[in-house]
Amino acid sequence: MIHAHDVDWTAGHLPGQVCGVPVHLRNMLSPDPAVRTEAFDGFYDEAHHQGAVDPCTAISLPFLFDMADDPATPDRAEIVRLLLSIGRESSCRAPEDVYFTANGVESTAHVGITAEMTKRADASVRYAADPDPSVRRPAIEAVGLFLSRAGAPPACWPSACRPRTGSWSGCWSSAR
Repeated sequence: MIHAHDVDWTAGHLPGQVCGVPVHLRNMLSPDPAVRTEAFDGFYDEAHHQGAVDPCTAISLPFLFDMADDPATPDRAEIVRLLLSIGRESSCRAPEDVYFTANGVESTAHVGITAEMTKRADASVRYAADPDPSVRRPAIEAVGLFLSRAGAPPACWPSACRPRTGSWSGCWSSAR
């Protein structure tokens, strides 16, 4: 896992303001379910409050993907749901628009987040094939959102589901 202390978490914060996201990320891996619940609540409050997609939300993506990739991560399905929520909120914003963080700092983090989620569409495909149905459920929606944006199926996508027309519609209709 990437070490949170190696990252500058001040983006999107006012000078002197402390970002609690690294602590929330670390605590999401706690063996104690109560600590994990508090960590998720804290992350949502600070980095994804009411659908916010701030710079610290974007900075957290590599950590969240690392956690989602590790089958030993507790509450892995919650991590995948969080990734979907972050990606969905980012993709719903106009790329040319500037938004403001809760701290009043201008942000275009949604653009980078959407690009990163699209780049990592293959991860959503892996999660959609996970043995745990609670991991698969949110991953399936993420596949629909970001695979079509990627424009090409990742190598891990079943060849029978790769459309010949360049459109993903054949894949979804044949999967019913």
